[in-house]
Amino acid sequence: MLQEQKLEALKKAKVAEQAKVNQLFIDVENWNKAKVAEQYISAMEEQAVQKNEMNSNTKDYISWAREVIKNLNPLSDSNWSEQ
Repeated sequence: MLQEQKLEALKKAKVAEQAKVNQLFIDVENWNKAKVAEQYISAMEEQAVQKNEMNSNTKDYISWAREVIKNLNPLSDSNWSEQ
């Protein structure tokens, strides 16, 4: 009986560890996507300013995109420290 409990505890620990590893790689992927997206949006903004094409639609899109990026980035608001 004690041996079965130990094996069950080991299985649970292994599953929990794998879940943490999976989340790590999801966070890495999302962080990378957020960095690339921020570079893209910054370049878009710079181009719109240089071409004197900055308008309310462009500003709204940039603002919206930055909010999406903020929500995607696992380091925003230190979400990762709660895991």
